[in-house]
Amino acid sequence: MPPTLDLVRAYLNTHPDSAADALETVTPEAAAELLAELPPDDAAVIAMHMVPGFTASCLIALDPVSAGKILDRMSARQAAMVLRHIDRTSRGPLVALIGRARRAHVSLILRQPMQIVAAWIDTQVPALRAEDTVAIARDRVAQADGAFDRVFIVDAGYRLLGAVPVRILLQQAPETNLSDLMEPQPDRLMGSLLIHVALDDPSWQKSDLQPVVDASGKFLGTIRHADLRRAYLPDAPHATASRAENSAIELTHMVYLALAETMNVTLGQIRNHRNPAEGDR
Repeated sequence: MPPTLDLVRAYLNTHPDSAADALETVTPEAAAELLAELPPDDAAVIAMHMVPGFTASCLIALDPVSAGKILDRMSARQAAMVLRHIDRTSRGPLVALIGRARRAHVSLILRQPMQIVAAWIDTQVPALRAEDTVAIARDRVAQADGAFDRVFIVDAGYRLLGAVPVRILLQQAPETNLSDLMEPQPDRLMGSLLIHVALDDPSWQKSDLQPVVDASGKFLGTIRHADLRRAYLPDAPHATASRAENSAIELTHMVYLALAETMNVTLGQIRNHRNPAEGDR
């Protein structure tokens, strides 16, 4: 990648929401040019912050191998959300490029109808057995993508038994069995629930994250209320560029301008902190 894009990489990783907003104002082909210039890890960061439908258009504009590398670095839920905007003929080869373990999670989500809870779950949440130790649980949490306030306990059939708050894991001896720490988990959502019904479930009054199970009580994953709200609303329309020939260099210039604006605000706050007004001294 050209050295001139080093600062752009820093901006994309520090302000991914703002960078995503900027990219969504140009054509998917132009945005794909910039994504192609970035290492896959950085491209995935920005792709996860764009509207799924726009990200899908960008991936279609990329060569399949580059698109597959980006998808492989996204969470299973986010990758599935993007892939739903790609026709089945083009979707198959992209799914095949995702790593084997994550591909199974993506495929599970894609098989669910979009209007139900199971289509939007996070399937990579730590789930452990009651006989596992605190040391094992801590290791699983450290390796998991995302942040969780608890780990879930399942039986041999993967049916949900209970949960252990992460704060408790940090307080207990490593050799302690999770069965000694497990708390009941009465609140759970059925994966087959329609999204608009699940949004009004009273369990949200206790926690923003709920476990999702199937009809037999098998643990499928988790869902956050914020994710359900986004799923219930259609993708916001994004503007298109007035010129289709926007290049990666032009996009780089846009990101530099956004970075300059952010730095200007930050420096202004620092100056105000170091030089307070007379009345504040």
